[in-house]
Amino acid sequence: MPDSQDPKQVNNNDLHNAQLGGGFINAENVHAGRIGGDIYNIYNEQPNQRLEINWHQVSSSLLDEHLRLTTNPLTFGEGITYRTEQVYVPLGLVERKKQPRRQEDVSPEKGSELYHETEITQTFEHQQFLEQVIRDRRSPKSQGKRIAIIGEPGAGKTTLLQQIAKWVLKDVGQSVVIWVSLAEVRSHDLESYLLEVWLQAVARTAGQAEASTQVKNDFVAQFNQGLVWLVLDGVDEMQVTDGNPLGEIERQICQGGLLQQSRILLSCRLNLWDGGINPLHSFDNYRTLEFSYPQQVEKFISNWFGSQPSAETQIGEQLCTALREPGKERIRDLVKNPLRLTLLCFNWHLGEGKLPQTKAELYEQFVEDFYKWKKEPSAKTREQRRRLNAALGELARDAIDKEAMRFRLRQEFVYEYLDDPDDTDSLFAVALRLGWLNKVGVEVGNQRKAVYAFFHPTFQEYFAALAIDDWHYFLNHIPENPSEPNASYRVFEAQWREVILLWFGREDVSKQQKNNFIKSLVKFEDGWENFYKYRAYFIAGAAIAEFQNDILFHEIQNAFLLGEIAFKKDILMSSKFAQDFDKYRNIFDGIPGHSELLSYENTNQIVSNIAILAFGHYYTDIYKGWRNFLMPFGFQEAKIALQQTDRDRVIILLSWLIQNKQPKDTANSSNLIIEEAARMLGKIGINNQAAVNSLEFLAQITKEETLLWIVADSLGKINPGNEIAHEVLKKLIQNAKYEHTRKIAAWSLGKINPGNSVAINALVNIIQSPKENGNRLNAILYLKEIDPNNQDVIHILLQLLQASQTLQTRCEAAICLGEFESNKEIAIKVLEEIAQNESIALRVAIHLASIDPNNPTAINILEQNVSNINREINCISAAEILGKLKPNNQLVIKTLEEIIETTKDEHICQMAAGVLGKINPGNEIAFRALIHLIQTFPYDPVHLMLAETLNKILLQNQCLEVIKELKIYLLKKIDKSIDKSGDILRFIDCYKVIWYCTQLMPYPSFFEAWHSG
Repeated sequence: MPDSQDPKQVNNNDLHNAQLGGGFINAENVHAGRIGGDIYNIYNEQPNQRLEINWHQVSSSLLDEHLRLTTNPLTFGEGITYRTEQVYVPLGLVERKKQPRRQEDVSPEKGSELYHETEITQTFEHQQFLEQVIRDRRSPKSQGKRIAIIGEPGAGKTTLLQQIAKWVLKDVGQSVVIWVSLAEVRSHDLESYLLEVWLQAVARTAGQAEASTQVKNDFVAQFNQGLVWLVLDGVDEMQVTDGNPLGEIERQICQGGLLQQSRILLSCRLNLWDGGINPLHSFDNYRTLEFSYPQQVEKFISNWFGSQPSAETQIGEQLCTALREPGKERIRDLVKNPLRLTLLCFNWHLGEGKLPQTKAELYEQFVEDFYKWKKEPSAKTREQRRRLNAALGELARDAIDKEAMRFRLRQEFVYEYLDDPDDTDSLFAVALRLGWLNKVGVEVGNQRKAVYAFFHPTFQEYFAALAIDDWHYFLNHIPENPSEPNASYRVFEAQWREVILLWFGREDVSKQQKNNFIKSLVKFEDGWENFYKYRAYFIAGAAIAEFQNDILFHEIQNAFLLGEIAFKKDILMSSKFAQDFDKYRNIFDGIPGHSELLSYENTNQIVSNIAILAFGHYYTDIYKGWRNFLMPFGFQEAKIALQQTDRDRVIILLSWLIQNKQPKDTANSSNLIIEEAARMLGKIGINNQAAVNSLEFLAQITKEETLLWIVADSLGKINPGNEIAHEVLKKLIQNAKYEHTRKIAAWSLGKINPGNSVAINALVNIIQSPKENGNRLNAILYLKEIDPNNQDVIHILLQLLQASQTLQTRCEAAICLGEFESNKEIAIKVLEEIAQNESIALRVAIHLASIDPNNPTAINILEQNVSNINREINCISAAEILGKLKPNNQLVIKTLEEIIETTKDEHICQMAAGVLGKINPGNEIAFRALIHLIQTFPYDPVHLMLAETLNKILLQNQCLEVIKELKIYLLKKIDKSIDKSGDILRFIDCYKVIWYCTQLMPYPSFFEAWHSG
């Protein structure tokens, strides 16, 4: 810096193309005085003096600059503004639960399925979330240190993350908030990005060519003091070469260093977070809930138009009225997404609003009205807009096809499609002026090269769908040589799923093309035990939800809702739903054009077949009844597919099934079908009268307690004020045979009717009852959810802590009390005292570590148990907790490896390998041990968790070895009538593992792996 220059005055030229904030920001847009003066204070101008940086202020300035450059260009440019609190999406705390392991017969109350389901255990208002989770660190797994915001595209994840970052800077003293757009990180891991990119940008703005050792040490000191908050936006956009982005984040955290010492907030699309095995076990997950209809959707519309001139209020009311019209069910579901609802309001504001039926039609309308609104001279004519849309489509399509630049587009890459932006007439310049493309930063390693992005990734997906004329772009199956240049299997790649659905919704694509694509999907053959056949079938199910062209179906639906179709007990669901329609065709003889529509019955067959796969049951004329079958990959994937296909068809099918399959009075395997149907209606039947009618019917004829609870719970979810649901739950609370049923009935009633005294009092009584020793925790958690401020519970627990109580009672009471932040210190003190009793020490230490992760008493007990390898189960249990608390702990890793190599007990080996693979991803000893167990273990019905254990730790680079080692067991012929060695169960485990590999590998790679060796 020249001697004559004031150390705080930095010329704008000195900041040219500096890299700032979480994205890469061109410094031409940065005011040096605003940032430079805030960043540092040099005591004098001598070169040997320290450079003092106000890290809190510099991170605040860089975040502000990032937010300034990412302001919504569509609405802001027209002066359409609204308060952020009007559009915040409520957050739900997502807790993953396994269904309890069942023991009696094949009782539906306890079940036999072993899969994870996601439940919302608590809902937060925005300020409540900030104060309880962020400030007070009241989150169950990480105590506020690891927070994930997950949701669907356009659910407001990034906006919410930005608001949290701003709040932290304002309300958490000395905090250093670093925003990282993960799509920008590219070749860096996060720690090198922080040191080599973010810190260097700070140093350059402070007048240094590069960060000095002193500045680096000061920066690292911020992490050591626990002041740094890493805000990682868009995990789903992160570029990785092995496995999935979630695994890469976990790997880098496990390495320790700066990431381990910082608090981390991240955002991720729901389809990645829930798409398979998720290794980020230490993160507390908060899912952005969609708007409820009509309450939140209409409130948002009212606020949006209410923030505009008074004349707009009536326009907003007209939009609400239009959404209530019959036949608008799909669009009502669609606009529960905040982005799509915002765009719908904006579109309605522009005039001539028309509510579409599919996502593609909605985006088409947005695009058309957007052009009318902007009035860009270079996009005035239809031909000009067609040319621009075509170019944007090719750009979007090819960007998605190249993983390294999927959503963040390099300047040179964009040039190839849109020419030079310096030419004011180029398509690039027009796209920038319109706002379809926006500058979001600069390239890593070359500050002169800009990076651009579409207004939102969903618009990029829409434009990409427009650029694809032939469905063979997604799927061109060449069975004998999938690697042939003309072959295409994009249909099996996650990044193309939304593009495919938008393509199906296009009106300019012929019915013939869509039908041919669907036929190709449902008839897809892979020759490898149907791995990809099932996946193709599930995609077809999702596609028909966007391909609405079946008048006959809607007539049947309307007749069903009006009660014109009489249910008959002798009509049972067959494997072809279309055959059921045959029995009622005479009802519709008078419908014009009826005969030509019969060809669309295959759509109903697709839905029915997916339902069969989801339920695991089918009706057969041979046995005149229902049969169950083993689906090797499990039913969960089919259940997900059933929720994604045409909901109206699914609801009709499930309702029909409920009406025609009478439940048993006692727990029985046949009730599983009705149980699954009722659960599904509770997920997809919101505000659907057919679903409500069917569940009410079932509630009135069902006597078996567990099924009755499921029905009432589902009915309350889709119709919260339903009196039948309320009465059924009250009766279960009063009369249910099992205490567990009374607990969950009270929990359900409290959720659908907040403040219900019957539900609250029932749980309080259960907690107070001496019969509940050892079982209070669930009741406590249920009560916390439905009545979080209940003081009676805390008073009861404090009484149970008295020395006069048994050791077991005091221990349980302290564990429960630890769930309440205000009494956590009391709980910790009591648990530390109880932990002195050796017989209960390990159990206490595990709970103590969950309440207070750095508790020295807990860590000492855990370390002692890890060191005692002779007590293998205790050692493994302690190792799992200690491995999470102290990543890369070599004592833990070596101990688990020793147990695996020396134990004679296969169960112990499985437990140790599963834990080792989670805390040390890619560990070869754990991987090999599980493969060997699957190959050699003498299977019986109890031993069904090997595949699940291996899938939880499996990495992409291990899939080739998995297929090589396990495919032989799928090719082996099995005589089911004399199977004594468990080969059927081994077949199922191998299938599950290889099925999971198909989620990680492209189709040609899987083909090559299958046929190699």
